Amino acid sequence: LLTVLALAVGAGCQSTKGYKRADKTGSSMESLQKNIEATDTAIDSTVVSLEGLKSGGQPDPRKAHQQFEKNVGSLVKARSAIDKTMASIRSTSDGFFSGWQADIDAMGSEDVKKVAQDRKNKVERELKDVSRNFVLAKDAVDPWIKEVQDLSSLLNNDLSTDGLGAATGLFDKAIQEVPAVKEALQQ
Repeated sequence: LLTVLALAVGAGCQSTKGYKRADKTGSSMESLQKNIEATDTAIDSTVVSLEGLKSGGQPDPRKAHQQFEKNVGSLVKARSAIDKTMASIRSTSDGFFSGWQADIDAMGSEDVKKVAQDRKNKVERELKDVSRNFVLAKDAVDPWIKEVQDLSSLLNNDLSTDGLGAATGLFDKAIQEVPAVKEALQQ
């Protein structure tokens, strides 16, 4: 949907200014896709390090915990980039759609005006779908991120064999939630 929307936005307006507005919005959509991919990769890295902690195959789990903390930090950073990009999309899309509407309003041909209005409405609906999916993804991803942050805090205070053993069920729960989290992220 993001790729289709970026192409639709790029084709949205016929004036030079319209293309510039469309390019800016389309560029933000491409950035959003890259940020989603980075978050997806960070989830994978976090799970790998979480599984390393869970396996307990190391005499000193500090290195595994440090890697887990590093991966959680990368995950938080990647997720934050999505928020920033969505804010940019909302900001640029407002100008894009109002400019597009102004161009439509200035058109003299009713036939051209109708086609332009239909296209604008379709692209606007698609952007609203992206925003709605973002909220749904956020509702799935953010609690999971908080959960792994909490696991990191738990382990900061008790990285002993008994502490790791006590957290095994929590590790399993976090790992089992990943497919649903990743699915929500890709919506």
